[in-house]
Amino acid sequence: MKPVLLEPIMNIEIECPGNYQGPITGDLNSRRGRVFCHRTCPARS
Repeated sequence: MKPVLLEPIMNIEIECPGNYQGPITGDLNSRRGRVFCHRTCPARS
């Protein structure tokens, strides 16, 4: 039998300013996270 790495899986929703979207996505990818969908919302003042 081959050993299998089991990792926790969860769905999360992150809300952030648009200029942080790239760094956050990069951080998730570096932690083996998967981004299934992202959208841009109108800026709040």
